[in-house]
Amino acid sequence: MTLKYTLREDDYLNSQLFISSKSKITKKNRKKNYLIVTFSLLIIGFLMLIRENNFFAYYLLFLGILALFLYPKYQAWFYKRHYRNHVKNNMQNWFNESNVIEFNDNFIETSDKTGLVKINITEVDQITEINEYFYIRTKSNQYLIVPKDRVDDESTRFFLTTLANKLNIEFVSELNWKWR
Repeated sequence: MTLKYTLREDDYLNSQLFISSKSKITKKNRKKNYLIVTFSLLIIGFLMLIRENNFFAYYLLFLGILALFLYPKYQAWFYKRHYRNHVKNNMQNWFNESNVIEFNDNFIETSDKTGLVKINITEVDQITEINEYFYIRTKSNQYLIVPKDRVDDESTRFFLTTLANKLNIEFVSELNWKWR
């Protein structure tokens, strides 16, 4: 099977967000930052309340409660902004360039303006489907991005599920995945 398509800036951004959302380190850091910010505000607020500095106590407690509910949304916005800047600064030369992925019996050949890459088919360790993309992950944690709106969605899904079964790897369907 051969897939031909172009990748746009938002394709690279969405792939960065998806990969980040699956990273154990990123999840751990986001959770740690959330807990530090929220509980620091609440603890300092309670300490101020004990010292009878009511204005600062109520102010910090109010901020702590706000952080409890709003910090995850702020953090998602912050990370998205970070990855958007990363994509713009580091991947701008790849936007709107033609990409070809050809699946052979033993190799996956990808070609773009930078050249040709051969990947042993046995190096693929997971295929993931989300609402707008298929992601083909290798054992070295590299991803091939396949946008559904620029390929034949049904035949590509059939081929990739068949490939996953043939290679005895996981085909993950996360059609409800959303950046948070």
